[in-house]
Amino acid sequence: MRPVFFLFSLMIFLLISCKQTKISSKELPLSAEQSQIVDSCYLFELLHADDNRLVASLLYSSDQLMTIPIRDSILILEGHEEFLKKGRGDAEVINALYKIHQDTIHVVSFTGTGIDKIIKIPFAGIDDYSSWKITGTPLYQGLYLGMNFDVLDDDIYVFAGGKIDDEGVICCVDNKDFDIEQLDFVPQDKNDCSSVVKHIVYSSESKVFVNGKNLLYVCGKGRLALIIDSINGSTRNLYDECPVYSAATDGINYRLSPKSHLGFYAYASDSMIYLSPILARLVNGMYDPAEYKGYPSYFIDRIDVFSWEGKKHYTLCLEYPSSSFVINERGDRLYALSENPNTGDQVVYVYNLP
Repeated sequence: MRPVFFLFSLMIFLLISCKQTKISSKELPLSAEQSQIVDSCYLFELLHADDNRLVASLLYSSDQLMTIPIRDSILILEGHEEFLKKGRGDAEVINALYKIHQDTIHVVSFTGTGIDKIIKIPFAGIDDYSSWKITGTPLYQGLYLGMNFDVLDDDIYVFAGGKIDDEGVICCVDNKDFDIEQLDFVPQDKNDCSSVVKHIVYSSESKVFVNGKNLLYVCGKGRLALIIDSINGSTRNLYDECPVYSAATDGINYRLSPKSHLGFYAYASDSMIYLSPILARLVNGMYDPAEYKGYPSYFIDRIDVFSWEGKKHYTLCLEYPSSSFVINERGDRLYALSENPNTGDQVVYVYNLP
């Protein structure tokens, strides 16, 4: 195993007290500086923004990804590119997770039992398959993954989730040495369900972000988010409300209580952490309340901003509720995916950040 992997080889045992977290109330209202209707593209999630492009995943399309050029801070929809087909070919994906790192789109294709392949697509070669680096990963089976991953270096990936028979809910995959390291990070709640049920609860829809020696874990249920120092194992809670759940009759899956929150929309840059709690809950399989300010109930318009030291700075209050957001590499603009509640058209709004 390579030395850089030692960063995550520590045994981390954490006890998390699950309770409501009080967050300071400094608010910064933001007005959208511009908007772009993107309804014909069926964007699903905004993934990345820099001075030259916006990257998003797609819904209802044979292609999985899209780049939209940015010129003088303006989105140029006419110049967009769609790419990465869904399928079982060498340069296709079954299901996929994405992370942009150093001008390269890292794509993890996965099935219900593990990772199928990893594809690296350079921005400079999106339309040139010969420049794509594709690695099959037949050894990575028996994995249950969360909603994202981060890149530690060009071949080491940090995931929410991991081996289904391991209690840990964060793992590292070394795609050069074909090795998997499971962290002994297990949130402790008062539920006496099996370790498999807890693994699924705390992996499903969860996210991780890496910044130097710090790792941010954002649970996909409840309101639990904390920073882990990978050197000394210390933690800093940003939110500390664990999900409320029970085991399903099969003893493997789980039932989420109507009392439980539904996690966050989350994003992290090198300097800041952005967490937006989802206000709706699931009651009898339906979102409650049914809508939020005239938008779908899972839309958000408040984003809590923290430093990587765990200090809450302020809450951004967006003019328009949205379902996804990213911060550009400079850290001075926020792109948010929303819709026109009157027409249903998808809209990307651009906000200047303080």
